[in-house]
Amino acid sequence: QKKEKLGERIAALQQLVSPFGKTDTASVLHEAMGYIRFLHDQVQVLCSPYLQLLPSSSSPSSFQHQC
Repeated sequence: QKKEKLGERIAALQQLVSPFGKTDTASVLHEAMGYIRFLHDQVQVLCSPYLQLLPSSSSPSSFQHQC
């Protein structure tokens, strides 16, 4: 039952990150890692203008978690 559920989750993840690509688990996880890194970078880019506007007494790291 666990193996079946894991297979379903890998299939759902594959549809998100690479719907027309490889379907083996290693490839899906590799694609997901790249996509997560991309999204993280996008968050950093989108937050950077707001981080520059913070008063010097505010902590940028605490704001990043909010952003």
